[in-house]
Amino acid sequence: MGYLPERIFLYCKKPKDQVINNDVEEDEDQLEAGVRKAFPVSDQSAQSRHENAERWAITHEYNYTSRKSTESPGDMFEYQNSGFSDVTIKSLDIRGQGGRAYQVVMNYDNKKFQVDLREDALLDVIYNTGIEAGGKLNGTFCFIVEGSQTNLVRENSEVWKSAQKGAEARKSTTIKKSELKVGHLYKTLSGETAIYLGEAYARSLTFKEDKNSYKHNGKLECGKVAKKMIFLKTYSYDTAKQVQQDLDKFKNKKIDNYRIEIQVSHSYREDLGLVQVIDIDEVIDIIHDMGSRYYEEQDGSVSSYGSENMLRACVMTEVSKDKNIKINQSKIDKAVSVYDNYVKNRRRY
Repeated sequence: MGYLPERIFLYCKKPKDQVINNDVEEDEDQLEAGVRKAFPVSDQSAQSRHENAERWAITHEYNYTSRKSTESPGDMFEYQNSGFSDVTIKSLDIRGQGGRAYQVVMNYDNKKFQVDLREDALLDVIYNTGIEAGGKLNGTFCFIVEGSQTNLVRENSEVWKSAQKGAEARKSTTIKKSELKVGHLYKTLSGETAIYLGEAYARSLTFKEDKNSYKHNGKLECGKVAKKMIFLKTYSYDTAKQVQQDLDKFKNKKIDNYRIEIQVSHSYREDLGLVQVIDIDEVIDIIHDMGSRYYEEQDGSVSSYGSENMLRACVMTEVSKDKNIKINQSKIDKAVSVYDNYVKNRRRY
């Protein structure tokens, strides 16, 4: 889901009429006098995004008399992200691999900014508010952030409404561990959902390859035993029936083991309500049985992937209500042996 930033930064190259002795690019040569090509960045974007935009806005000039190259920084303007009304379409920019972006000029604050307008945003204007003779787009506009892109859209459009919801969701915070309710369905900012099954003690077991070793031997890293949260991922299903089906599959030990998350932290922000409460003793017994079965399925593997799966199965069989977890060292040693044999025998280039 995209979001609607409150403020927008426009990093701009110098207008071509303010540049002396510059070998301008072909598309910049087509700009009207006083028009600035702009790189929009949200006020909530990472600092690296601002730095990239700042570098993009640099103008490279060459003095043919002194035969010296110089760099001139661009300009940056900050505005409230709403009410851009004087927007006119100017051209269509054809880009690599079939990419297309319409070029529009925003007349705002006694300045002219050229930015991209996506085809879907233009279609929205055509269908809902129309375009005047000369290319002026009816309606008011603002920027929304979608993934890595900051796009101009019409205010009150469907995508704008969705971005408003996204902005509200970003204001929410991760639910405190102490406020999680067993049996409830929770949702992350990105839309992932999972049922909270309770807490139990567990540790992590992972392989870390020793790059400094001549034989590249692997090293087993054992995490500390800690009280962890247990979630059952439900793949963002929309209906209560589908969520309940996943829970029933878990109770019948017929769900993929990787759908079980055992972790010390989480990113869930929204409580979607009660699904069904399962006693933690039953949850642990199910995880133990699934872990044992999964270990047997991976036993005999000769790959690093198989050895890592064996370790994951060991973690599942160790889950306990007590801090003194029961460790099956022989199973762990066998997983390590599989990994070591894989490292020893794999082909090197």
